[in-house]
Parts: sequence; structure tokens; C-alpha cells
Amino acid sequence: MGQILNSTHADDYLKSVRNGTLKQGLGIGCHLDNYLCFKFGSFNLIMGQANVGKTDWIIWYMVALTVKHKINWLVFSSENSVGSLKRKILQFLTGKDLDKLSDEEYNKANFKMNMFFKFIDTDQLYTAEDLLNIFTENKDQFDGAIIDPYNSLVIPPMVNQHTYDYEIASKIRLFCKKNNKTVYILAHAVTESLRKTHAKDHRYAGLPMPPNEADIEGGGKWANRADDFIVIHRYKSHESEWMMTHVHVKKVKETETGGKPTFLDEPVICFKYYNSFTVHQVDPIANVEITPKPLPLNKSFYEVEKDVEFNNDPTKELPF
Repeated sequence: MGQILNSTHADDYLKSVRNGTLKQGLGIGCHLDNYLCFKFGSFNLIMGQANVGKTDWIIWYMVALTVKHKINWLVFSSENSVGSLKRKILQFLTGKDLDKLSDEEYNKANFKMNMFFKFIDTDQLYTAEDLLNIFTENKDQFDGAIIDPYNSLVIPPMVNQHTYDYEIASKIRLFCKKNNKTVYILAHAVTESLRKTHAKDHRYAGLPMPPNEADIEGGGKWANRADDFIVIHRYKSHESEWMMTHVHVKKVKETETGGKPTFLDEPVICFKYYNSFTVHQVDPIANVEITPKPLPLNKSFYEVEKDVEFNNDPTKELPF
């Protein structure tokens, strides 16, 4: 049964606000930190249309947080093999293609990856309750977890999905608060959002618009429950800007601990630059500034990687 809290409950929080010691969220050392921070105990939604690079972006962000703050992760990603995820992590960690790493570099990076990243077996089906049980049983092994994507989870038979989703969102949020763990759920936008295109006088005329919070599968209840709500968008058919990931921060529940929503039509641009992303020409993982170069035309990723000069000294130490 619930109980009435003591009158001194939250006094420490109130004092920290008064004396300026309120703990702030964690950044990764770039412009993105003005809008998005990692906060312990928060429940976050990341939404986007299919094939815009949601998984790529969140893995990069996780690696950056690990490099900067030694954050430990538990990963459920049912649409990607563990091998492909590990390859992404290793390449983000080192800034190099996997086959370009020396044995020493590979062994060092692989050791670090295995220290900070754990993976849930995806060779079976799970309900959201199953994942919550795994999170609870292994809560001492991670600081943050991702569920990628939500619509790959099994819905119990004979339940109202709207009511069920509300219950699951509330349970995940409560798990985060009680255990000081952070969870990111990746979700898709509904089909209708793909039909919404920019007006003919817009710089992205005719291309699909970034979805809004209400465009998430299941509707606006997810934005209601989430602490932070992020939309990932990419104009994948654009001739020259297809490598630019647009990060729209739609909701930050507690701006006093860092972060704030981005302005309309002013997302944070994360430019896919070889085996990393740059933000305002800063590579947070390698902690270097990248000299801007003309954007390549829309080719395959393989061709682009051959065209780009990556400012990375192969003799330097890895960023951890």
C-alpha cells in the first residue's frame, strides 16, 4: 500500500536547488549537450521513420557517453545481430574500419567494449515484462539500457494494447526512478508520417517531414510518459545532405538539470563522418575538430568512406 511521505522528504533536493549544487546531466562535449543530456533515472523515447539511422545514432551516443563518463550499457536490439552492433561500437571507439585495426588496437578496443556493453540474446521473443525482469535481475551490471525497437516485443493475448502500453510505460518509468537506471526505447513513426512532405518553397521540398511526437506508433501517450522525447530524422533521398542526421529534442521534462527542446526547424545536426558523427565540426569521441569539407553526393556508404579524408592519426591512443 502507498503511504504519505514524511514532511522532510525531498529536502536535499530543495537545498541543492537553493545552493546551486543540483546535479546536472552528463554531456559528451559538443553542441548537442545544450539540448540533450544523459540523466540517471530517466525514461526516454527515440522515434523516427524507418531507415533514418536511429540505431546508428544511439550506438554512437552510447559510445560517446562511455568514453566520457564510463557508462555501462545493456542492449536489446532485435533487428540487428550482436556482431553488427559490436562492429559499430568498435568502429566508433577507434574511428577505423574493423579490418584496418592492428591486433593490439582490436584487442584493446574489444576488451573495453566487453567491459561496458552487455547484450540480451535476441534468438527468442520477449514481452516488455520479460525485458523489465531481465533489467531488474541485472540492475547492478548497467547504468543505461536500450530497447530497440518497441514494436518487436510480443503483446500478451487478449489485452487492450493502448492500456497495455500505458501500463508498460509507467512500469519502465518507475523502474528507472527506483533503481536510478536510464532506459531508451526506440520506436517507429506511423506510416502516415511518411506521406507528410515539405512544401514546395521549403529547402527540403518534396521530402518527408520529420515526424512529431504524436506520430509515434501507439500515439501521444509515449510523449506523456517519457522524461525526454527525441526525434531522429534524415533526408536520405537528398542529393548532398543524406549523411546528416537531424536530432529534434521535443521534450525535456527537467530542464533545470540540463537540456531543453530544440527550436522548430532548428535541430542539432550530426554529420556522419567516416566512423563517427561530428556536431558543429567536433568529433566528441576522438575529441578533435574536423575541418569542414564539401558534402559528397548521394553514393553508397562504401564509396563515401573512400572519398573522405578522416583526420585521425593512426598512432594516437584510443579514446578511453
